[in-house]
Amino acid sequence: MSQRQRKWHMKTRTGCKTCKIRKKKCDETKPTCLRCIRDKFTCDGYDPPRAWVFKPSQKDDLGSGSPPDKATESSILSLIDQENDLSQWNSTSSELDTCSLSLVAPSSPWAAETDRNFCQYFLSQFAPMLSTTAQWEYFWHSTVPQAAWSDSSISHAMVAVAATFESRKSGVDRTELILHRSNLAIRAFAAQQASTDIGLIMCRLFSSMAQCKGDFRTATMHMNSGQKILQEATRTRKAKSSDILRLMAPTLLALSTYTIDDSDFVTRISPDRWESFRILKSIHLEYGRLLRSFTSAHWDRAAPGTNSLLSIAWSTLTQAFSSTLHPDVISFAEDPVVPVAQIIPTLQAEEALLSIDELNAEFRSLIRDLQYNFHTAEGEASFSQAMRRRIRRLVDNYVVQAAEVEPRMTAGTFWHEYDFPHCCIDSHLSKCELSESKLYETHLGNTEVLDFERKKHDFYVEHVCQYRSGFMPT
Repeated sequence: MSQRQRKWHMKTRTGCKTCKIRKKKCDETKPTCLRCIRDKFTCDGYDPPRAWVFKPSQKDDLGSGSPPDKATESSILSLIDQENDLSQWNSTSSELDTCSLSLVAPSSPWAAETDRNFCQYFLSQFAPMLSTTAQWEYFWHSTVPQAAWSDSSISHAMVAVAATFESRKSGVDRTELILHRSNLAIRAFAAQQASTDIGLIMCRLFSSMAQCKGDFRTATMHMNSGQKILQEATRTRKAKSSDILRLMAPTLLALSTYTIDDSDFVTRISPDRWESFRILKSIHLEYGRLLRSFTSAHWDRAAPGTNSLLSIAWSTLTQAFSSTLHPDVISFAEDPVVPVAQIIPTLQAEEALLSIDELNAEFRSLIRDLQYNFHTAEGEASFSQAMRRRIRRLVDNYVVQAAEVEPRMTAGTFWHEYDFPHCCIDSHLSKCELSESKLYETHLGNTEVLDFERKKHDFYVEHVCQYRSGFMPT
């Protein structure tokens, strides 16, 4: 009788702690897995993502030839294990005994203890805070560390950012280290002909460092530099080839909508759509000015849902306008947004679908009414349900009209059924969490809907929260 052979499957080690202990297959829903909820267990969450970095001996002697420690050994064995699974090759212990491995330490940017410590702090503490979507998680945990390995400007900037965040959290004064590493990063960057991707990573790192200090003026200046890189890449047709540029483009354009050069776009569309584009641009600018005024004067005394609604409206307008300008670079097709094809039937059913001229007139009226509401509000600045519906209806129509101007535009809407008070403004150095129990009760355990709502939450934190995304007009 032939020996029973197990069906091959890809192993995973990313499940929650509780499922690992119970030896159950985890569905990896975050922040709390549905299997634990269904089986009435307390989900203990997930281990933070770990990026393997070559770890020299404690004496920093890269050529000592000393055996790897247990953590490094475990990482190596896990890699061997995964390779075996993929090749469907079952090795015996004797075969493993005859296997010889040679470890040659590459030239590491993390040779010094300070660098190693802050690299690990960057990966374990700083990166998770900004990993708001799957794409950004990959950016912070993989793309940036990989770039740092080969580019000293990025490695120095990583240390400076991690030290800034750690200093803010611990209260330890690390000003000298931060300034020293920032200067080294700038010098290394200036001494090379940096690629588009390296330039964008530097802009994001220095912007995040300024945000961590509460210096949003400087943060905006760094992101404006990134916007100039975007414009140049678009002009030279390099934008399509850069995944990093496509990831950062929505934020970069949102920060500089007052100075965007749209001359190329006007020559790309037919003359009969020029006036519609002009109206969309004007509406976007006027709403941005209104929101900027509201932020400086009324943000702290607004009702919880008011800030969230106004911010979502702003980022929706921004995404529609930006995707209209650069449909090949800025795409929301894979994001949890309601597309134009679904927005139109809803507006038609409500008899609320507007022409571009009607949208222009009603939006001007809305802005005047909002200004009056802000100036006359006593106590909390809040909206009636009628006003909230009015804002949503006009923003929905704006997205529809943007698609009329540029049919390849992929932005949509992502209104929420629940509020995030102040958009995490008061605790922006903490991870924004969503109440799992509230979601579960709202959607009665519907796995598909729950997953979509979580993605909407992550999308909100990345593209709406001004402390994380920069989408607020400055």
